[in-house]
Amino acid sequence: MPFDSEEVHWKSEAMEAIRRERSPLLASAIETLDAAIWVMAGGSHAQAVSVFHTAIELSLKAELDRVHRALIADRRSLEYNDLKRILREEFAAHPRGQALSIPAFDIDKTITFLEAVDRVADLYREVIQPWRKRLEAFHALRNDIVHAGRRGAAPMGEVEAIVLVAFPFLKTFLGSVLPEGTTVEALVMRRVYREFEVAQNVAEHFRRESRELPIPVSVLGCLSRLIVFNRTYVAEFWDRDGYLEDEGDRDFRLGEQAKREFEDGERHHDFTGTCNICGNYSLLVSLELDEERSPPQVFVQALSCFKCGLWLEGDSPEALANVHFGPVDADEITAYLKDIGKADLAAQMLSRTQGDEAP
Repeated sequence: MPFDSEEVHWKSEAMEAIRRERSPLLASAIETLDAAIWVMAGGSHAQAVSVFHTAIELSLKAELDRVHRALIADRRSLEYNDLKRILREEFAAHPRGQALSIPAFDIDKTITFLEAVDRVADLYREVIQPWRKRLEAFHALRNDIVHAGRRGAAPMGEVEAIVLVAFPFLKTFLGSVLPEGTTVEALVMRRVYREFEVAQNVAEHFRRESRELPIPVSVLGCLSRLIVFNRTYVAEFWDRDGYLEDEGDRDFRLGEQAKREFEDGERHHDFTGTCNICGNYSLLVSLELDEERSPPQVFVQALSCFKCGLWLEGDSPEALANVHFGPVDADEITAYLKDIGKADLAAQMLSRTQGDEAP
C-alpha cells in the first residue's frame, strides 16, 4: 500500500509554497527531515542522528532568516564589506552612496547549532526552553558520532535521540512556524507520523521502566518497515493465465495460505485484522489475557503479515505489537474470552479495552 497519491501531491504543493512564500531554508529543513527518516529506516541510526541534527539546525536558522540573514552569520566573519551589504538600502539613501554598487548580503560561515537555539529562544521561549537541556545532550551525541566516531554513548543513545528528542522537538517547533493550514503530520505523511507516535509511546514506557538501559532498536521496527515497504518497488504478480492479478484477490489467496501454514506451525491466531504497514486485510492477530492487572486486560500479543513481512511479539500491553495495532474491536475480545473459557470477564473488560493510549 504505497503512500496515498493525494497526500503525496498535497505535500509537493505545500513544499513549493513554503519555498516560494516563506523560506527556501525552511523547505530545506523539511527535506532534510525527510532524508533523516530515510537514513533511519535503512538502519543507520548513528548517521540518522547527524541528519536529524542538521534538520533541526536548518529549521532554527530559517526562522532567524525570516528576520534577517545577518542573524545566522558567524559574527567572527562579519567585516566592513559584509556590513555594507547588510546596510545596502541605507547606503542607497545616502547622497554619496547612490553611486556605489553593493551586492546583496551573503554568508560564508553561519552560527553554531547551540547559538541558533539561543537566538531562536528570544522569539519562541515557550517552545525552546523546555527542550534546552535535551537539545544540548542531543548536540553532544551528534558531535561524538561525527567528530569522534563514538556510538550510543551515555547518557543518550541513538534511538532515544531520534524518538524522544529529534522528532518530537521538530514536531513541536515546526508546528509553531509552519504556514497556517500546513501540518507536520501532512509533510511527513500521515502514517509515518502515526508510527513515530507509536515508537515514542513504547520508548517512553521503556524509559520509565529503566533509566539505565539503552532503548532497544526494535522500537523503530514498525516505523522503518512502513517507510521501506511504501517507498520501494513492489513486484507485480501475474496469474497462471498471464493476466495481471487483482491485488485484492492475490491478498486473499496468499492470506488463506498463510493462515494454513501458521496453524501447521503450531501457532495460532485469534482473528484477522488490517495491517497498518501495507494495508493487507489478512493480518494475523494473536491475543493474550493479563489477569494480574486490575481490571484484567486483553492485549495484542503477536502480529504476522505475509505481505510486508511484519512479525511482532510482545509480553505486555505496552509492547510494540499492542501499541502498533491499536484498539481491538469489542466483538473480537468477547470471542477470544469465550474461546479460552473466560466469558465471565467480557462484561467488565469492555469498558476498558486494551490500547486506549495508542495513537
